[in-house]
Amino acid sequence: MDVVNPTAKSSEFYIGYKPSNHYSERGLEIEKNTFQQQAANEVLDLVGDDIVTMKRHGNQQKWDRKKKKFVTISGKDTNKKKIKTESGVWIPATYKSDIYKKWKHRNKVEAREAAENDSEDEGNTSGPRRGFHIKKRNKNAPKNDRRPPKRELRNKEEIVKQRKRKDRIQFQQKKRQLERVSRKKSQHQKSGKRKK
Repeated sequence: MDVVNPTAKSSEFYIGYKPSNHYSERGLEIEKNTFQQQAANEVLDLVGDDIVTMKRHGNQQKWDRKKKKFVTISGKDTNKKKIKTESGVWIPATYKSDIYKKWKHRNKVEAREAAENDSEDEGNTSGPRRGFHIKKRNKNAPKNDRRPPKRELRNKEEIVKQRKRKDRIQFQQKKRQLERVSRKKSQHQKSGKRKK
């Protein structure tokens, strides 16, 4: 009587996940199995394992052309300060800049807003006066009184007014262009009739 062992693998019913000649084929591969790849896989990284060499390796710095200063090679600058944003994310302090505050100060936005609020409180609804008023300068007067910078912020009415003006100008330009084209056609037709 043959006793059948249920744990034994029968080669008749068992299929391996690798072919039987997998390793011999892998060894015979020409393109993938190069000496350079094998050597790259067998590299031994020799880093100083005593405290002095490890400390020296951690403190190495190199010159960064972009930042124009020395930075640590590892890329982790331990001296970087971080700030917490409104959303709660910690970011490097270099991202925080007072660009908007500087711009407001340079363009005197707060003073302009205060002046507009004062004029609204007084009930002055007449708005700016129209017309060209040229102020003559005294040649001997000092030139310290420079004009304030051009206003970059506009209110709703100014934007609408500018858009209407732009549309009107474009319409007039198209109208003139059509008139020119029709004039040229009529001149061409008249000159064609005269030749005959």
